[in-house]
Amino acid sequence: MKLYTNSILYIYIFLIVFFPSFFGYTSLGAGQLIYLFFILLLYVVFVILFPLQKITSKIYSISLIFLLQSISYLLTLTFSVINRNLIIRDFFEPIRPLLYYAFFLTPILLHYKNIKVVTFLQRILIWSSALDIIKFLPFVYPIICLYNPFEFNAINYIRFSGTFGFCYNFGFLMIFVFLYYLTQKEKNKENYIYITVSTIIIFLTGSRSIYAAYFFVLFIYYMFFIKGFYKKFMYIMFSFIFFTALYLISEQIDSPILNATVAYVERLVDTIFGTGSDGSLDTRQNQWSLALSYFSENYLLGIGPMKNSNEPIEMMYGYYISSWGILGTSIYIIQIIYFIINTIKCINHNSIKGNELAFSKANLLWLLSISLVGMSSPITDQVRVSNIFYLIQGIQFIILYKHNENNNQNNN
Repeated sequence: MKLYTNSILYIYIFLIVFFPSFFGYTSLGAGQLIYLFFILLLYVVFVILFPLQKITSKIYSISLIFLLQSISYLLTLTFSVINRNLIIRDFFEPIRPLLYYAFFLTPILLHYKNIKVVTFLQRILIWSSALDIIKFLPFVYPIICLYNPFEFNAINYIRFSGTFGFCYNFGFLMIFVFLYYLTQKEKNKENYIYITVSTIIIFLTGSRSIYAAYFFVLFIYYMFFIKGFYKKFMYIMFSFIFFTALYLISEQIDSPILNATVAYVERLVDTIFGTGSDGSLDTRQNQWSLALSYFSENYLLGIGPMKNSNEPIEMMYGYYISSWGILGTSIYIIQIIYFIINTIKCINHNSIKGNELAFSKANLLWLLSISLVGMSSPITDQVRVSNIFYLIQGIQFIILYKHNENNNQNNN
């Protein structure tokens, strides 16, 4: 039974990554709805085949958080329908937290057993970048446009995005892949290959928020997970030499995607040191100003998702305070804090070691990276990304639960 349930989970993860969204043949919203329909249909089949394990009392707190999030969205829509021109898609928003909850429960429903599932997920994420390598061949465009919403050879088309449509979505997931192999205690040749490959893919996404998040989590890792001043210094020096070499090599190669990557990195550095401007940053600042104006209309509940707006607010902070107000934003923050606390408990657990410990450290750093990736979008609300994000948090929960149960049995 163990082999069977693990195989089912492998298939489920594979479909999340590779099931098409039909972006090139339908509108963006319709493609996402088609994708979600089939993934959730598969989920319903799993629920029928595999009964929920009896740990309901252990997930009471997080269940309540998801439920409160759904209720807060419903309250916002109830008040917004009076003053706003809402569309049908807006009324699906209260269902969204319940869908996230379903993905969170997936490892529990499918009797998660070991970390091999995570390794499988990370490897197929890397494999999915093969689409970014072959997509410059015109004859494969009919396949690529199932996943990529941009026109052939457009500026955003050339960025690496795997099957996730947008570069920051793919980059956020690749940060987790990078961190998992980085936090392994015993690094072998394979680990170093995955660290290098995931780093290159991250930079080929061309997303400045992903670059900033990458260096942020790398700095946190050096400061808190590397012991001893000498080791910290050596890691920092190696990283400096590696990135300098990567930059110099990239400048010598005449390639549109490498030229664009170098330009994005230079723009980020210029913006940080105040020696240049970034149009994307200006856009985010304008969106923040617009979000504050919407927020002032209803501080507590916000004005709703406004999916028919001609001025969408893409950055996470602006989206939450304008759409869901103080109540919805606070519940979301509490949810992320819950995940962080759960992850820290795993890191400090005496019996959690090896790959599970590396997974927990990677997840903690990944959760912290949301603060920077959120400059591009409400990243944990993106289709496909949200599926995997909440699946990962469910795995983190079941790891802690499994080890706590084992300790209780040993004590008894």
